[in-house]
Amino acid sequence: MMSNSALDASISQFKFQYYCSKIAIGFFATVYLLAGLGMLVVSFWLETEVFLSLLGETAFISYLTAAGLEGAKLGTIIVYDFIDRKNEADPNVATFSHQLKNAALLIFKRFFQLSLFLISMLCVMTVISKQFDNPKQAEVKENDLAKSQANYDRSKAELITSQDKEQQQLAAQQEKELANITARYQPLIDQELNGFETERHNIGRNGVAIGGKYQSHEKTLAIHNDNLQKELNAQKSLAAEQTYEQNLRHQEKLAALSNQFATDQNNLEHHNYDGDQRVEHKNIHAVVKTMNAVLPIVGFKQQIQPIDFVALFALMLSAIIECAIFLALSSFVAVFFPHDFTVIELEMQKAQKKTSRYGLSPETT
Repeated sequence: MMSNSALDASISQFKFQYYCSKIAIGFFATVYLLAGLGMLVVSFWLETEVFLSLLGETAFISYLTAAGLEGAKLGTIIVYDFIDRKNEADPNVATFSHQLKNAALLIFKRFFQLSLFLISMLCVMTVISKQFDNPKQAEVKENDLAKSQANYDRSKAELITSQDKEQQQLAAQQEKELANITARYQPLIDQELNGFETERHNIGRNGVAIGGKYQSHEKTLAIHNDNLQKELNAQKSLAAEQTYEQNLRHQEKLAALSNQFATDQNNLEHHNYDGDQRVEHKNIHAVVKTMNAVLPIVGFKQQIQPIDFVALFALMLSAIIECAIFLALSSFVAVFFPHDFTVIELEMQKAQKKTSRYGLSPETT
C-alpha cells in the first residue's frame, strides 16, 4: 500500500499540475480574448469607414452606429452564451412551456446575431473590395483625363496656328490678285494719262486745247478706271467670300475637335477599366496570373479574373474576422464563467426559495 508521504506527494503533484493547467488555460484564454478584441476593433474601424462613406459629414452618427453594432455583437456573444449555460442547468428546462420559450428566444437570438455578423461581413468586404479591386483606377483615370486634355490643347494650338497660316496665305494671295489687276490696267491708264497730258498742251488754231483727241483720251481713261474699279471690287468680294468660307471651315474644325474632346472625356469618366492592367493591384495580378497557370493542371479550366480573387479574399477575411471574434469571446465565457458557476448559482437560488418557504435561515439549511 502507498504510504501517507507518497500519497501526500502525489496529491501535491496533482494540485500543482492542476493549478498550472488552470493558469495556462487562463493565460491563453486571455491572449485569445485580446486577439478577439483586436478583431473587434478592426471590425469597428471597417464599419466606421463604410458608414462615413455612406453618411458623409455626419461623423458622429457613423462612429455611434459602428460602436452600437460592435457593442451589440459583444453583448450577444457574452450575455447570450452565459444565459444559454444557465438555461441548460435549470431543472425546469424539460418542461414544454420552458422549451417553447427557449426555442422562440433562440430563434430571435440567432437571427439577431446573424444580422450583426452579416452587416460586419458586408462592411469588411466593402472596404477590402474598395482597396483591392482596381485600386489605381482613380489615378489612371486622372492621368488619362489629363493626357486627353493635353492632346486637346496641343491639337487646338496646332489647328489655330494652321488657321493663322492659311489666313495669312489667303490674304497674301488676295493682295497679289489685286496687285495683278492693278498692274494689268496701270499701263493702259498711264498711256491715256500721257496722251491726255500731251493733248492738254497741244493748243489748236482756235486756241482751245480740248479737242477731239483730248476728249477721246479722257473717255478712254474713264473707261479703264471704271473697269479697274469693277475688277477690284469683284476681286474684293471674292476675297471676302473666300475669307468667310475659310473662317467657317476653321470654326467647323474647332467645333469637331471640341466635340471629340468632350466625347473622349465623357468616355473616360464612365470607363470601368476592367481588364486594364494599369489599374489592377500588382500583387493580385501576379497571384491571379499564377493561379490561371496552375489551375488548368488540376482540371479547372475557368479563367479567374482579379475581381473573382478580390471577392473570394474579402469573403474569407471577413468570415475569419467574425469567427475569431465569436470564438474568442465564447472561449472567454467558457473559461472565466464555467458551467459549474451556473449550477452553484441555481442551487443557491433553490436554497433561498426553500428557506423563505419554511421560514429557515440559509445557515440552517
